[in-house]
Amino acid sequence: MSQYLHQKIRRPAPPQFAHLCKAHLIPNTSPPIHVIEGTIVSFTRAIHRTPDLFTVHYDGNNSGFTERLTTEEVEAGLALMEKRMTSCLTGSAMEEERERLSHYETVMK
Repeated sequence: MSQYLHQKIRRPAPPQFAHLCKAHLIPNTSPPIHVIEGTIVSFTRAIHRTPDLFTVHYDGNNSGFTERLTTEEVEAGLALMEKRMTSCLTGSAMEEERERLSHYETVMK
């Protein structure tokens, strides 16, 4: 799993974190969908019921933020990194993000 260390990944930004890092806006989307890029900085092996976890750091306005992702999430992020920024999300992924953003906005009201 260490082959992923120091590689960059891309993924849709959770709305509550988009302001913490350098988020890129996907054009012509409503509600706006942000994409963030981060670097895999460490790997933690599975312990008991906890899966293998990768620590990803996203550069930001102040210090950015760090999150832990599973192997599946990292592999998906690596696949998105291979595509252009404006076309990295498929139609179904964009629809899923729209739903997630709508749910978030509803909860926050």
